[in-house]
Amino acid sequence: MNARESVLDRYANRYGEIWAGIERGLEAETDAFWLMGAANYIFSTGGVRWAVDPMFNTPRSGASLDALGARAGAVMNTLRFALVTHGHADHFDPRLMSRCPRLNWIVPNHLAARVPDAGEDVTVVRPGDVIERDGVTIAAFDSLHYDAGTSVGVPETGYFVKTGDFRLLLPGDIRDYDAARLPTFRRVSHLFMHVWLGRRNALNWPCGDYPERLARFALSFRPETICLAHLLEAERPPEDLWTYAHAGLVADAILAQDPAAAVLAPMHGRAVSLRRGPA
Repeated sequence: MNARESVLDRYANRYGEIWAGIERGLEAETDAFWLMGAANYIFSTGGVRWAVDPMFNTPRSGASLDALGARAGAVMNTLRFALVTHGHADHFDPRLMSRCPRLNWIVPNHLAARVPDAGEDVTVVRPGDVIERDGVTIAAFDSLHYDAGTSVGVPETGYFVKTGDFRLLLPGDIRDYDAARLPTFRRVSHLFMHVWLGRRNALNWPCGDYPERLARFALSFRPETICLAHLLEAERPPEDLWTYAHAGLVADAILAQDPAAAVLAPMHGRAVSLRRGPA
């Protein structure tokens, strides 16, 4: 069984176990986060639960939510808001919006036309907007989901979230590692960095200079902790499937440039304390 087949098997047959870990963690932990999928998050900060690009068993949200039934619905209905970054199917699912009408969905202006017209609670944001929800401050900014120097990609909105002691930088799926094109952020406690080492480049080990470029980009924000994600995306072909081995390349490059850096690569469904690291 190759890496892709293993990932598909895990999602098809074991997603209930991943979700059970999230359920247990949410009852036991605060000031923590969980990966629902490769780059799909639930946070609990200061007693407020919220999400970024929530997705069940990407990209089959509807079927997985049906299989999990009331269990998943009960948890989703405790979330206060969900941030959406961009329109790719592993990050944005209008069907899921319709299934979770109690959530305040915070959606970029470039996705407004794709929001289902079913009475959902939707807030449309534009780059530069700053909003507050339950004491959580959310600043939206233009992110970099286009291959450097090309028009290959999609519009994307990143978020800088201030909640209690934490300053969470969530730039989404970065494809152009030019930090000067993003705003300046004062104190980043956690940077959520999605691993991408070049288009159709996953099998070209060790992926050229991409790990070093990603590392320089991540360290430019001086984050206290770097969280590497967007790994084991079930629907990707092998040449675009980033694994924990690729995250290791990135972690090595980060530590080569800053031996004191704190780097995590969380597992799906397992609690990661924002104060202590993996549980």
